[in-house]
Amino acid sequence: MVELFAQYKARYGAPRLVDELKAAGLPCSKNLVANIMRLRGIRARNGKGFHYRSASPTMANVEENLLRRRFCAKGPNQKWVTDITYIWVNGRWLYLATVMDLYSRAIVGWKLDSSIAR
Repeated sequence: MVELFAQYKARYGAPRLVDELKAAGLPCSKNLVANIMRLRGIRARNGKGFHYRSASPTMANVEENLLRRRFCAKGPNQKWVTDITYIWVNGRWLYLATVMDLYSRAIVGWKLDSSIAR
């Protein structure tokens, strides 16, 4: 079993090793293989873990959140919100930017473009 583990470059855990051993005609269970791996101190390398990064450049020039989830407006043109939607059309991305008045819930402006940075 240890040779099989090394053959697959330490990428196979107990479930996949059991499948390979059974295919080779060696009856075994997942618990047996997992116990042997634990006793020998071997663990599968299952890819890279997720690492948080520092603030990305996409967060540069972003305005402060002034609404703080207070979405009720007492009159027109007091509070506007924006959003960008990505739309896949004919094998490429299009970007739809909208501006909505929170009082009337009406779209007061929009732009559709093939580039997000204009």
